[in-house]
Amino acid sequence: MVLCRRAGQRTHTHFDSDHNLFIQLRGRKRFVMWAPNQSSLLCPFPRLHPLWHKSQVHFEEYDRRVRQCARYVESEAVVVDVGPGDVLYVPPFWWHTVETLEPSLSLSTLSRYVLQYNIMNGIYSLQYHFDKLRYYPSKWYALRAFFYFLSKAMDETPSATSDDLSDSSTLQHIELSLIRRVRHRYQHLEGQFPAALFSTNASQRCVLDLRGTPTCRQCAANGNSDASLVWRENLVHLPPDIRETLLLECFHLPKPSDHCSFVKFCLSEWG
Repeated sequence: MVLCRRAGQRTHTHFDSDHNLFIQLRGRKRFVMWAPNQSSLLCPFPRLHPLWHKSQVHFEEYDRRVRQCARYVESEAVVVDVGPGDVLYVPPFWWHTVETLEPSLSLSTLSRYVLQYNIMNGIYSLQYHFDKLRYYPSKWYALRAFFYFLSKAMDETPSATSDDLSDSSTLQHIELSLIRRVRHRYQHLEGQFPAALFSTNASQRCVLDLRGTPTCRQCAANGNSDASLVWRENLVHLPPDIRETLLLECFHLPKPSDHCSFVKFCLSEWG
């Protein structure tokens, strides 16, 4: 891909899921790059959003009043300037924004990250139990159960979890961390995708019994199977920092409004 840019232009902060080899032919550019382990600080759009691989923060116009992006200033970046003849390798899932310092001509080539593609194709091709159910309140219940079993699978492989999710070895902590991250990712979209109310007791449709397992035997068996396939057979084989970037993007209800409803009513008690 040939890139011709005038001075002063800047790309939105984003990541690519492929290997990127960038060759600067004329002029100069400045890359600001963040490793994948900084993803949670960069306030990414969720998977259901058209800009899901981009940050919600404008690099030059950071608004501290946006609560969900408050930790952006804690992120750690690397700054690299490239000039004529320079070649820069941008690894998969490395966030970056590029400023054109002077009139510029560049080449960029992307090579597929085969392991990630194979794993994510496997995950996206799964027929999840919550997708098979007819009524949305039932989908909510099954998806809430799936969260529990996914946390359980992660708890049983502590060496495969990142520091962000494993600073305590308890299942409750892992589940709490996972759910809080989902809530944080979708919280700001409630205005764009209004939550639909199925009843005045919508949150009761997501309740799990005191043992922490679904009250529906079929939901338990299928939820456990789905979670095992997602984690043990797929995500656990990715590098930890990339796995954490993709973890929240693997499962959701088809309609953004329905998924926001699920987050609001089924996960609200976790804060």
